[in-house]
Amino acid sequence: AQLSTYRDSVDVYAGQASTGYRLLVHESQIAPEFMAYFLGSGAPSQALDLMGRYEYAGGRLKGDSVRLAMGPSLFVEGQFQLTDLEHTRDPQFALRVDNGQWERRAWNLAFPAIALPPVLDSLQFIGFRAEIEGQSEQFQLRGDFTDGKGKADVDLAVHLAGPHSTYEGQLGMRGFELGRWLGDRQTDQLDMDVNLQA
Repeated sequence: AQLSTYRDSVDVYAGQASTGYRLLVHESQIAPEFMAYFLGSGAPSQALDLMGRYEYAGGRLKGDSVRLAMGPSLFVEGQFQLTDLEHTRDPQFALRVDNGQWERRAWNLAFPAIALPPVLDSLQFIGFRAEIEGQSEQFQLRGDFTDGKGKADVDLAVHLAGPHSTYEGQLGMRGFELGRWLGDRQTDQLDMDVNLQA
């Protein structure tokens, strides 16, 4: 396994209650073989490029100016924070994506072992900005997404509990080309606001 990093700096500092760590990553790359050690068959087949400023102290991990990418059309840029890491297996998190892009061809190259659900067959591209706060099974999602067929604004409270999962909030669509999504040329564009309780 190989982990390649370039032009990085690490700063260790001692505070009153604990030791902290700062890592500035200008340009790094994590090899697929290294990720496969931790992720098994779900690991990507392409290297993960990463950059950003990271800081850990007192059970809190924070990342600023973060960029994670697998090529030019599969990436996220933003910041995150995980808290209470020393006391729980399900820490609180806050994630802000200032700029994100997902492209089907890039996904298929990076993750050939992970098949997407058939409902997403017509989806080729998503550009997005989002904020997600909470814990792994209960969180709030706010953001806007575009896929070339229209734009969606989302504000959802999500509670994942297997078959008893719930989703509550608002979904708005503007200029959504429903006909292109369904493969029906007779259907026109759609604007709608939905209050979702599922």
